[in-house]
Amino acid sequence: MNDKILFFSDVHIRETGSFLPWNQVVNGRGLTGEIENIMKGFKFISSQIVEHQPRLVIFAGDWHHTTDSITTMSLYASGLCHSMILDACEEVGCEFWMFSGQHDIYSEIYNITSIGVFSRSCKYIPTEKIKDIDGFKIGILPYLSCNELALSTLSDMSCKVDLISTHLNFGGSVFESGKVSDSILSPKLGVPCVSGDIHRQGAYQDVTYCGSLYQNKFAQDNTDHVGGVVLFDMNSKKIKSIPNTVSKHYVRVKDLKQVKKLDPDKVVLQVVTSDDKEEVSNVCEDFEYMFIPRPTFEEEKEFDEDYVDTSLQTPKEIFRSYVEDDNPEAVKLFDRVMSGKRRDK
Repeated sequence: MNDKILFFSDVHIRETGSFLPWNQVVNGRGLTGEIENIMKGFKFISSQIVEHQPRLVIFAGDWHHTTDSITTMSLYASGLCHSMILDACEEVGCEFWMFSGQHDIYSEIYNITSIGVFSRSCKYIPTEKIKDIDGFKIGILPYLSCNELALSTLSDMSCKVDLISTHLNFGGSVFESGKVSDSILSPKLGVPCVSGDIHRQGAYQDVTYCGSLYQNKFAQDNTDHVGGVVLFDMNSKKIKSIPNTVSKHYVRVKDLKQVKKLDPDKVVLQVVTSDDKEEVSNVCEDFEYMFIPRPTFEEEKEFDEDYVDTSLQTPKEIFRSYVEDDNPEAVKLFDRVMSGKRRDK
């Protein structure tokens, strides 16, 4: 064991993903593939703990996808994943700390979170705290919805500690979508900070993001945006980001020619194409994939802009996700929703 701290965050354990309905991934695997992908990610984290033998492991928020998404299956997976981390920490003799992100919070007022159940098996830190490890001071700041309060707390904490770990969105950081944050929180803190919240692994002045353990949306050319773990050296204060190379990536494909360049052991596909279902099935037979038939529009640019996000956060996105050639009702629903986009109606 050495004077290193290993961080990870944003694992978003869930049974039904924000973009993967239960029956949409073919080849008989269904959503089980996503649970398996999460488990692969935790095996990666466990292997990094054993390999690097840190003095401390810190989880920096968003263990569950939402407090409302916790089902029997996701709770079972959550327990297994937590046990994997505890077993690895026990093997190397290090502590495991956890604090919450916004997705873990049921009530911020009463401080009720979905990860509080782990408080007997690890060090759960429910509110801001400064911890001392042989003179090295670590400031822990769980997610705060009030940016003004977070700004004040960070300003005060940065004068007292050697390192901050939090779950906040700092200005200038880049989201998984490629958009740049306009948060009032400055990443210039005066001390190193390792944070959760932003899903794309990256560093911005004093702030380093662990990134999401695996992708949370299908996207084109997104195979390099996955997160992993962050190693912090308490002596040199150097930070090293290590991406998760084990879990599958979620890739959107609009041309079947792209499929030939991809490895079925490394990706799950979302196929958005006007090719017929039989051709898609033949080309993608070795992959886990979703097939979304692409309607022919006179002006496809308008369609593309509206079609890019399949996170299922709005009814329109839910309708789109269920479109299959063998699901006539969904096709009718999709056509009705998208009718306003058509130029040939």
